[in-house]
Amino acid sequence: MRRRLFKNFLFLATNNVLMPVASLALIVVISRIGGAKLLGEYSYLVAFLAMTQTVASAGLDILITRDVAHQRDLAGTYLTAACVIGLCAVVLAGVVITPWFVLGVDGGAVRLALVVLTIALVPSFVITFCEAILLGFEHARDFVTVAFTETLLRSAVATALVWYGYGIMAIALTILVMRGLSAIALLAFVKARGVQLAWRVDRKQLARFARQTPVVGAIPFVNALYWRSGTLLLTWIAGLVPVGYYSAAYRVFDMMRTLPQAYVRAAYPVLSRLHQASPEEFATLCRDSLRWISIITLGVALLVSGAARWIVVLLYGAEFAPSILPLQILVFTMLPYAITATLAQVLFATSNQAYDLRVNTIATVVSIAANVIFIPLYGLVAAAAVALAATCLHAGLQYNFVRCHVIDPHFGGALLRTLAAAGLGAVVLFVLPLESVVVALVGALAVYLAALAAAGLLRKSHVIWLYDRVVARTA
Repeated sequence: MRRRLFKNFLFLATNNVLMPVASLALIVVISRIGGAKLLGEYSYLVAFLAMTQTVASAGLDILITRDVAHQRDLAGTYLTAACVIGLCAVVLAGVVITPWFVLGVDGGAVRLALVVLTIALVPSFVITFCEAILLGFEHARDFVTVAFTETLLRSAVATALVWYGYGIMAIALTILVMRGLSAIALLAFVKARGVQLAWRVDRKQLARFARQTPVVGAIPFVNALYWRSGTLLLTWIAGLVPVGYYSAAYRVFDMMRTLPQAYVRAAYPVLSRLHQASPEEFATLCRDSLRWISIITLGVALLVSGAARWIVVLLYGAEFAPSILPLQILVFTMLPYAITATLAQVLFATSNQAYDLRVNTIATVVSIAANVIFIPLYGLVAAAAVALAATCLHAGLQYNFVRCHVIDPHFGGALLRTLAAAGLGAVVLFVLPLESVVVALVGALAVYLAALAAAGLLRKSHVIWLYDRVVARTA
């Protein structure tokens, strides 16, 4: 069980790291040719796509993965019923959300690009549901291959178009075409795995999904609104140029948080099975996941924060210096994000997703209110600080719900020791007068690992186990 989890995690982590790297060329070209304004326009489109894709999927992907993990022979029925709901959701998004975004920005090209991306939602929900089925089968390699190929081609084509002077509309059309090709490829993979594609809609299954859509559909939408509220409010309050600077920092943070995203996605079908098959193993996996995902993400955040100036100048140029401080703040959001993402999978695996919706709603309301208050005063730095504070609140509330209604993770002591170890590493980075950034980063990492070992969180057996797993996968 742990071996299959580790295998899928490696595939997903590799994909989640390589995909942002593949798209980074587009971001660099946009920032260096179009400047902060074009990057702001592109980020606005990305925020729109992130929110509307969650509406189009209606949150059903999480149910499909859980149900397929239990009963694979009904995968085709699940896909057909989900697509019917997804099509209705796209119509809803086009009527309600698209006009809201169109009216929120100036420029005919950006507005027309939003309409094109609304059409791209149709292949997007097909992609989401096919990925959910393949994840339920624990064949992450299939959709990882398609997703990475799509990202690589989309980034290459869009980068070339921007390089030769085309604008935001060309990028939107590229996204539409690549989404369509990916949907076709994933349907072929699903069929190759033995899924019988059903063209008839099972009314009972459709009714079951429809009943659960209000809760499971609201969760990803509220979550997307939570994460994109900073970008949207910056656009509406301060304009597209500050959004460009903020997005430059957010893009790096987005790359970093792909690691916990990959792990929790790989762990979800395993948690779903263990919840029914072995409650003891389920509890052990929950606790181990929280401990290790926190240790790893906090270490990465420490290093990225220390290298923030070098990263921003290297990627975007010296004119993007306003992005440095927001990046140093944003990367530490990785820790509470990793915790809350793990706890969310625990709630879904145990059919307690209603509690996740409550937490998302509270955190979103707090985030929007804080952004409205502080962005006019402190700009993009406020947006970054609000993201960190609101995510800490999110993680704390979710931990309380899991402890009260599922299991007690007994995670507080380990978290405090991990934070203390990171604090010692931060002293090396930000307090000691070290001239070389590389020396400071290596020293901070060494101190962090030594402190973890002294606290009993990192043992020799852990290093040996990890080494054996990596060697087994690369041999």
